[in-house]
Amino acid sequence: MLQGVQGGSSNAAPAASLTEWVVPTTQSGPWGLALDQMGSCCWFVEYYGSKLAHFDSTTGSFQEWTIPTASSNPYSIAVTSVAGNTVVWGTEFASSKVFQFSPTNGTFREYSLPTGGPAAYISIEPQPGSTRVWFTQPTGNSNGEFVYDPASGNVTLYEDKFPAPVGGGAYDLHAFSGYVWFAGFSSIVRWDRASGEYTIWPLPVHGSAVGRFLAFDSLGQLWYTQGVANQSSTNNFVGVLHSNTIQEWRIPQTGSNPRRIAINPLTQQPWVAEQSSLAGNGTLANLQNFGNGTLFQSSPVSAPSAATATILAPTISNASASIHTVTSTTSSVIASGEGPFAGYGLGATLPSDVLVDSSGNVWVSEPAANKIARVAPSSPDYALSPTTSYITLAEGSSISIPVTAVSLSGYAGDVTYTAPSPPAGVTISATNPIPVHVPSAGNASSNLSIAIAPKTPLGVDLITIEASDGTNSHSISLILTVINSTTTSTQPLETRCFVALPLLLPQSTLLLGLLIDVLIGGFYIGLPSQYFSRRVRLIGGLSRKSWLIILLLAPSLLSVGSALLLIC
Repeated sequence: MLQGVQGGSSNAAPAASLTEWVVPTTQSGPWGLALDQMGSCCWFVEYYGSKLAHFDSTTGSFQEWTIPTASSNPYSIAVTSVAGNTVVWGTEFASSKVFQFSPTNGTFREYSLPTGGPAAYISIEPQPGSTRVWFTQPTGNSNGEFVYDPASGNVTLYEDKFPAPVGGGAYDLHAFSGYVWFAGFSSIVRWDRASGEYTIWPLPVHGSAVGRFLAFDSLGQLWYTQGVANQSSTNNFVGVLHSNTIQEWRIPQTGSNPRRIAINPLTQQPWVAEQSSLAGNGTLANLQNFGNGTLFQSSPVSAPSAATATILAPTISNASASIHTVTSTTSSVIASGEGPFAGYGLGATLPSDVLVDSSGNVWVSEPAANKIARVAPSSPDYALSPTTSYITLAEGSSISIPVTAVSLSGYAGDVTYTAPSPPAGVTISATNPIPVHVPSAGNASSNLSIAIAPKTPLGVDLITIEASDGTNSHSISLILTVINSTTTSTQPLETRCFVALPLLLPQSTLLLGLLIDVLIGGFYIGLPSQYFSRRVRLIGGLSRKSWLIILLLAPSLLSVGSALLLIC
């Protein structure tokens, strides 16, 4: 198992400004942040206020619309544009509905879901000429797709159960044209429209930790969070899927309970909201150093989908916006070193969502504090960004790849790249130029030459690239696959100390973890103890079918498809 030391940065703790705005409705439970069509913050829902809201940070103005169904507990939203007008789709967890809202005329359309359990997370598939809305139903092990008919306002609902290897359900999802990704409880899942099949990559097994949220970087790589709501647990991770290889980093803070993940479009660094719902030390963390980590092989399996279709008509209502302007407060926060992470402490605010806007500002919801917050790093620094993170080379071959250093907060300086301890048979050197000069508010690249000696052992390995300007240091990692120089070779690939993941997991552990998450609020609520009665009402609101599924499946174990093996 290629497990590296989770250190890697010798920086002084970076400072940031924390600006917060109090949501006008008291104890509203703001979350479900979504950027607007311009890439600015933001739309969100108020879980306890049963409202949809828009926030304009330039004016401090909040617009709030009350959702027609009372106590609906809105959960997640996705924003799109139809004929140049903004349209918001969202889920109502307590009422098992999906809504469409047009801010232009204040019209809500609500669609009641007939089966599959309440909808949680939602995403819109970009399809020219049509609107396809996807959502997950975690308590029902299901996913749903709406195909919207603008002429009638009706939708065709396609609802499908996840195959067993997914692990009993999914939380987050991201829809693209022709395919949809899901954060399964025990796997990363992609559904393809062309084949009508699911492709399922097993996640590393870490006790009762489950897959949570997804994000994609500019290279098309899928990042995810995996964790558990337990104040003493260290089974909390950030990972990335490269082809059939998973690289992950353990989050050092005990009881972190990671939630949403977002990628900074300027630096390609991931940010994570560590809710810490039981430990009470909520944190906004930035993975700054990608070196080291742990590699796993994940062999995908396929399974067919079998969605059934139902026509749903909406209930139509209108709502007027209430508008309030709020004055912000600003303070300074210093990041603490968390291994390869820089963590900004937010206390018992239960950070749930994180977004990074087009300018690199980081936004977070603080439901326990009833605030929307912005974190803007203020210490001059730089970030590293490779043109690729997955390289395949034959024995005796070489390649040159650019690695870019990006200026942050006005940084300017000279940065030198090195590659300490490369794998056997691999030579890495920086060329053209050495060092690279990073201009303020700009970026600059230097090429890395990677050469593979003849008869280098075949297989997959991790290359760590370090950069330093004498004060600040950062690292990234590249996954290198060495193949035979001929196409007729029968020499097997050597997987160097990888973990082979089981195809199927013990579902009782995952379902028990899900039930505990519901009880303590780790997944569904995540708000402090004074809201416990609301959690109990939520649990009491689960349908008999949902409880029956949990009770029937919890004591059962699916057979393990392959043992957990260490291959060295």
